[in-house]
Amino acid sequence: MYKLTDNELVTISKEIPSPGTAGEQVFISNSNYAVLGFQISLSQQDWTPSNRKFDLGGSGESFAILNILSPTYNIWTPYCQEGLGRHPLTQKGLNHFDVFEIENSIFSEEGAYLERKHYVFQFEDSTLDLVCKNIEVFLYKGSIGKMEKKVTEMYLTHA
Repeated sequence: MYKLTDNELVTISKEIPSPGTAGEQVFISNSNYAVLGFQISLSQQDWTPSNRKFDLGGSGESFAILNILSPTYNIWTPYCQEGLGRHPLTQKGLNHFDVFEIENSIFSEEGAYLERKHYVFQFEDSTLDLVCKNIEVFLYKGSIGKMEKKVTEMYLTHA
């Protein structure tokens, strides 16, 4: 995967809601743009960042849909709750069912990664390491099917 230095600092993201233990993820990407959708934790149903909020109707489940600008690196690993200890950043504070920002990451200091942010999304059944320029967060209420459709629409609009 990647080697750590002594400088990484792992903190829970204040800009992106927690995925919690439920739901599935949808991720579509190319070299310039990506979209990630996932069900958010019940404790964050009323999460209100400075970002916009849309309501798609339906069952009322809450989802985060992220516009990921200039994704430079992304890797999905099967580090679920049973295998999270194998992720290199676990020793720095990475834990279950949250989104983490990695400060002083090797990815934010080198070449194509310069001025990028490193995030780790810890879902129930997998982990996503993501390095990108920026993320816009949108909250949606609806069904899983509508969330998947919205992710696809957002991707096709920007791709």
